[in-house]
Amino acid sequence: MGYKLRLPHTIHQLFFWVHLLSLDVALGACLLSTGFVLMFPIEIPWHVFELLFSSCLVVYWTDHLIDSSNDKVVAHSIRHLFFRQHFTLFFILIILLVCSNIILAFAYLHWLSILQAALFVVMIGVYLFYHRKFPKVLLFEKEVWIGFIYGFAIGLVPTIVLGMYSFLVWHQIMLF
Repeated sequence: MGYKLRLPHTIHQLFFWVHLLSLDVALGACLLSTGFVLMFPIEIPWHVFELLFSSCLVVYWTDHLIDSSNDKVVAHSIRHLFFRQHFTLFFILIILLVCSNIILAFAYLHWLSILQAALFVVMIGVYLFYHRKFPKVLLFEKEVWIGFIYGFAIGLVPTIVLGMYSFLVWHQIMLF
């Protein structure tokens, strides 16, 4: 019942692996963020996209690891089983991504942007802790919260780029 890692031979297999690894979610975040380039006269540097892409992977992979680590729950999807079987590998990858994000952030971002990102990380940490300790007490389903965090992360991109003018961006997003 294990998985053999092999290269995809068809486009269907390629999409299967992209979805299994949540690469589609991370790519989607970057594509949605490019919408801000079209909506506002801003340029988004490559490192912001890299930070967004890898941060999405960290959030989703951490969520998958938490879901798959619960021994009381039977793995009800291929993704849960896959992440359960490769727990150590993804744990190491998450640590490496977090370290590279910290290095990139301090190398390229303004200190206010780092503060905004740190507050966002704290928000994710509180959510993950709350979900782990009180899984039945959430106001909404877990997927709704993950979707909210995902949308908030995408909204951070213009905030990082525009800095103090970000309230104009949020105003436009609310109207959009």
